[in-house]
Amino acid sequence: MGSGNKQNTRTSFVALLGGLITAVIIAVASLALLAAVGINNFQATQQPAATTPAITVTAEKGAVEETVDVKVHSLRNASMTLTGAYLGAGVVTGPPLPVGSTIKDGDSILSINEKPVLIIQGEIPAYRPLGPGLKGDDVTQLQEFLVRENFKHWDKKGVFGASTALALAKFYKERNLPVVNENGELTTSLRQAGLPLSRYFFAKSMPLEIAEDCGPAGQQAADFKCVLQSSATSTVISSSADRDLQGMQVLLTSVSGQPVVATVGKPTVKQQATVRKEADTAQEAAQPATERWFSLTGLPKDSAEFAENARVVVQTSAKDGLRIPATAIHEDANGQSFLQSASEADSGEKATTNHPVNVLFCANSYCAIKGEKLAAGMEFSVLE
Repeated sequence: MGSGNKQNTRTSFVALLGGLITAVIIAVASLALLAAVGINNFQATQQPAATTPAITVTAEKGAVEETVDVKVHSLRNASMTLTGAYLGAGVVTGPPLPVGSTIKDGDSILSINEKPVLIIQGEIPAYRPLGPGLKGDDVTQLQEFLVRENFKHWDKKGVFGASTALALAKFYKERNLPVVNENGELTTSLRQAGLPLSRYFFAKSMPLEIAEDCGPAGQQAADFKCVLQSSATSTVISSSADRDLQGMQVLLTSVSGQPVVATVGKPTVKQQATVRKEADTAQEAAQPATERWFSLTGLPKDSAEFAENARVVVQTSAKDGLRIPATAIHEDANGQSFLQSASEADSGEKATTNHPVNVLFCANSYCAIKGEKLAAGMEFSVLE
């Protein structure tokens, strides 16, 4: 009986072990099946890999401008100092004008021995008496002054003839001044009228303001000294670019917002004048040492103040020429520029076509281009 129980126990254990093994096999198979199904389902839910579409730009008609940013300044013209070096012996009898007074072309700035000393607009300083028979640019300056005062003459430019003398004599009479010759002597012959050196100054720009006290009446003429500051202003530009901008076009904007076009003139020196804006003075320390200053020509006569920023056009392409974003310019191994457009091969597959191009210059993210069979509206791929 004991052996029979052992046999039954062994049989039950084998059966149990077999069942466990079968269950494990079924579980493993089920997991494998579920994994396979899951993978298939995951793959089915995924989108195909996205392809990046080619980015294209379009060639168009239009100019490309290369510009340089500049600063605009409204400056007073340079000051000048008058001295009594040429006034001769005498006493200042007419009290000089007080500081801040305005002096216009042809005004008297003082009197020496009761004879008025005139100040006349002219680039060339006074250095000699002017009278009949003389020639020169200083004579031209006197003639131009007489014309501005409505006293015409018929002499050649720069030639002090009888007609110029007559116009000067009429000017003296109009001002209730005695008619004198070039030596300051009274003359009854109007054709001998002249301008003594002790009776005039030439000043580059008018009007002028008295900048410093010119001293009292009663001082000796030789001690006379007077500093004048031009009340006229001129517009100039400054640039930190290391290049000569003379002769180039400058694009300004008036304070009212109107565009104004002028031409860059000769180089000038900042120290020749006093800066108008307080903001400019505050920025002086920050301005680079290589800053270059230029005068301007071609400004409207009635031009007012301008915005502080402007642009100088260094070069520009034709308005009816082609331009394209700089990102479309490709280069081959030999450094030759080309544009690339999409095309289709005979097999129907996508392909590209290269178009040789002559790049004139690039500025502000655009390039001016030329090339055979290139036209506005054509699309080209950008540089990858």
